[in-house]
Amino acid sequence: MKEHLIKDTVWKEIGDRIKPLATAISKEDKDDVDQHCSGLDGKNKQVCVYIVRGVQDIYKIPKETGGKEIERINNRKFKATMQCVILNAYIKKLEEQAEESSCSIKQGIEKAFGENEKIKTSSCPEGITCEVCNREYCPNQKIGDKEIGTELITRLNNNDQIKTTLSTIDILCKDCTKEPTFCDRENMKTDINDRAIEMFKKISKDSKNMETHCRGNSDPTSRIVTDTEKTACKFITAGLKYIYEIPADPKENRKYGTEALDNQLFRRTMACLLLNAYANKLQGEVKSPCEVSEKTTEQAFDRGNKERNTWCVDSDKSKCFKCERAPDLSCEIGGEKVKEKLKTMLNQNDANITQTLNTLNTINDNLCDRAQCVTTQWTRDRREGDKKKWEKEIWDDGDMPNILKELSNSMKNGNTADDPLCTNINKNSGTPSDAEKKACNYIVTGLKHIYGITEELGDKPPQRKKNDKRFKQTMACLILNEYGKLLGEECATKDTVQKAFTAAQDFHNTQCKQQPCEKCTWDTCKKFKIEQKSQREEIRKRLNQDNDIKSTLTTINDLCNQSTQPKVTNTQENSGVARSGKPPEPSPGPGPSDDSSAKAVDTNSQAERSEKGKEGDDAHEAKAGTGPMLTIGTKRAQVEVIFPTITKNEDDSCPPTMTRTQCEAAEKFTSHYSGPNTGEAGTGKTDGATSPQTPSKNTNDEAS
Repeated sequence: MKEHLIKDTVWKEIGDRIKPLATAISKEDKDDVDQHCSGLDGKNKQVCVYIVRGVQDIYKIPKETGGKEIERINNRKFKATMQCVILNAYIKKLEEQAEESSCSIKQGIEKAFGENEKIKTSSCPEGITCEVCNREYCPNQKIGDKEIGTELITRLNNNDQIKTTLSTIDILCKDCTKEPTFCDRENMKTDINDRAIEMFKKISKDSKNMETHCRGNSDPTSRIVTDTEKTACKFITAGLKYIYEIPADPKENRKYGTEALDNQLFRRTMACLLLNAYANKLQGEVKSPCEVSEKTTEQAFDRGNKERNTWCVDSDKSKCFKCERAPDLSCEIGGEKVKEKLKTMLNQNDANITQTLNTLNTINDNLCDRAQCVTTQWTRDRREGDKKKWEKEIWDDGDMPNILKELSNSMKNGNTADDPLCTNINKNSGTPSDAEKKACNYIVTGLKHIYGITEELGDKPPQRKKNDKRFKQTMACLILNEYGKLLGEECATKDTVQKAFTAAQDFHNTQCKQQPCEKCTWDTCKKFKIEQKSQREEIRKRLNQDNDIKSTLTTINDLCNQSTQPKVTNTQENSGVARSGKPPEPSPGPGPSDDSSAKAVDTNSQAERSEKGKEGDDAHEAKAGTGPMLTIGTKRAQVEVIFPTITKNEDDSCPPTMTRTQCEAAEKFTSHYSGPNTGEAGTGKTDGATSPQTPSKNTNDEAS
């Protein structure tokens, strides 16, 4: 009687060890087992993952507290031994299930036990001696009157978590050539196509409701942080929700009574394969710099699968098929490679697939969007535990100032000779001025600098190095664009700057020193903000404070002034009037229009200069010969100035072809001759005195 009670107690203890092992094997949280199962895929990788989790859990069993030391040691040893026996029985069950489908899982089992010592070293608690759990199965051994093999298999079959893992392997091992109730249907192709169309309609519609599952978090390892990553996550989780909501149709039950469940499993499996192929397509087609990586895809599947029991419509949630990430898609159905078949389906330009891809790509549609994206990546890469990095720290930490300084140094010091692209920047519209060529050279030099940026050396993680390079290239491009706007405010017009960006578009192919390489183009976007502060305005402010940048702008301005100096011919010493072969034409207005008015110009001018003082004297001493008609409001004065022929707009603003320097000079000069006290243009009256009438543009006669 006593012996019988002992045996019952032992079986109870064994039964108590099934639950923790089953929980460990079937857990869905992301863990570190992948490192022990590298190089495998599909069914073999999944088998390896299950076994490694089981072995880890055995080694992690702690020593009990209380009682005698020898009892604590022996109790732990008993639990570990019994759990190892259960694990071996579970592996036997996996093998039997795989054999039914002529499916080999030998590689997965061998790989897991080949990592045994590594797993023991990393999992065994400090101060405890862990016995190795080897691949040993003794089904015929008895405890009491029960054989270990038969009893354990029965108990495993009654555990829902174990059944879920067995179901997963069963699906991965299905062979359509040997499972007619699973795959052999005449309308298989139509069924899959219909399922694809329906799924992508749901993804397109329901993805907006997946926000709660795809939020960013403070985890430094999270790869769902940028807008692109979050959007991809919403598409994938919406796809998983659709899969788990596929019902079984009882009307499909016929000969075997299982057709409905078989068809449901088939449809879910096909939809899962299609979702995996779609995830691959997202990775391949989304524009840089913010891409959808494999890590992002895996984490999206993990987040969606946490909702499996909530979304699954099955009455028995434990039997609900689990759709996991399978990037390789190396399986075959009826001798056809699934990967190629799915790729063809996805390339059939379904409107909903196209819409989702367009949605992702438009997130990075302009330079400001890309700058926002790389800034978000910058903050993620610099997290330390729970300590966050904020976007504004791209300036505070010195990264942006350094990028600006390196770019400005490059443009100033690397601009010693004209680039061949800039000698014919205007192409068929005329020879470029020196200022235009110099402005073009600054832009071209800046682009060469951007494409020459490479990853930093050192011990940073590889992805961090790639992200840092993308950040530098994207931000340097934004700075160069804002610098181009400054150049456009000088006589080197915005048109010249745009032409320089266009002329250098092949640099992306010829000048990039390292791939991936971000392309830099002209972009006038404005919406890049950090804490409601425009970053283009911040960049502009910093550019105006940079000595190298100010030096380049001064160079352009000097070239502008040189190119606008008029040629003076046939001048008379101390005379402000050019000589001409015919008398001047009369000025408009009611004032004097005979020849004597024009002939008196020089005398009247000298008298007025005496009254007006030095300011008027300085203005009038501008050399004559090519003076424009300068319009300010409704007042008009024929004046001769040292800047090119320019007519101001009716609203008194300067035209785009006039530089700031010229505009200020024009305003100062004309305010003297057509000031607020001046009468109607052309009257020649100022405070009751006769105003000097300067010759019109086509007057070249000498005033006598």
